[in-house]
Amino acid sequence: MWRGCIIMLVVVPLLFCGTPLPADEPDGPAAEPAFRIGLETWLSSGDSSWEISFRELFPEIGVLDGRSLLEWEDLDSLIYRLHVEYRFTEWFRLSAAYGFGRIDDGVNTDTDWFAQERSEIMFAKSVAETSGDVTLLDLNAAFRLNELLDFFTIPGDWDAVVGFRYYEEDLRDRNGRMTVFLNEPAAIPLDGLDSTYKFEWSAVRLGLRGQIPVTDRIRAHGEAMALLGIRFEGEGFWNLREDFRDESPNFEQEASSGTGAELKASLVYDFTPRFHGEIGYWWFRMRAKNGSDTIFFADGSLGVSQLDEVKTERHGFFIGLGGRF
Repeated sequence: MWRGCIIMLVVVPLLFCGTPLPADEPDGPAAEPAFRIGLETWLSSGDSSWEISFRELFPEIGVLDGRSLLEWEDLDSLIYRLHVEYRFTEWFRLSAAYGFGRIDDGVNTDTDWFAQERSEIMFAKSVAETSGDVTLLDLNAAFRLNELLDFFTIPGDWDAVVGFRYYEEDLRDRNGRMTVFLNEPAAIPLDGLDSTYKFEWSAVRLGLRGQIPVTDRIRAHGEAMALLGIRFEGEGFWNLREDFRDESPNFEQEASSGTGAELKASLVYDFTPRFHGEIGYWWFRMRAKNGSDTIFFADGSLGVSQLDEVKTERHGFFIGLGGRF
């Protein structure tokens, strides 16, 4: 899969380098089409994690403060993303984008500590294989600064953007083994492990996008966004915990008022005045703190812990094709 995408990144632009731009189809602000559509493939990699603090009662020694950290790494996914945009006026545009992809060959690490005499002891650590799915949705409004502000004289086209982001990772952990138990190395298979976890993020996007002509055919495009008002919701099902209820979900998490950032940079090549290709790099990160973690126990009771921090990050190169009509 990765080898084929890399070939596309190199070969497709070369096939069109010799195609002349038709002289009878002027391309510029006066001839800008109202509707744009494009399809991208994003060769992305991701990491996600959450950490909680809790207290647990041990009959032999009493109540101990604990900390649990779950990390998912190498969540590689080839994400397919369709985006459309419509220009209502010279200064106002609306756009939408939807992306999805499959995660394979990820790694989950679950580590638990307990406090003892002003220090922490690693109670247990386990690793597992992760697979799953990624979903991405954007809705945006763009305001062309070149048209709205008479004093705006920076070359190129520049837009202030406000929008909405939804991002989801639906993960499944299997084939696990314990590598540390009671602060000692271990090699204990976790037979039958088949746990699930879902990250759901929503955020307001606020920032700037722009493009600057480099040559008659090539444009440089960039976006810089703040992700604000982030809300996180997560739910999971740990199938090997006999003290948790045996239906999904057996724990839920939430946090709000998080922040994040997003950067995107690319080069756009005009094969014709209405058809173009794009290659670039895209990165975003989101984080929320001071949330809650609610556990549903098998006896019907609830347990509430503090969700100290949850975060996610995704990045990688992308290639796209698009048209203007």
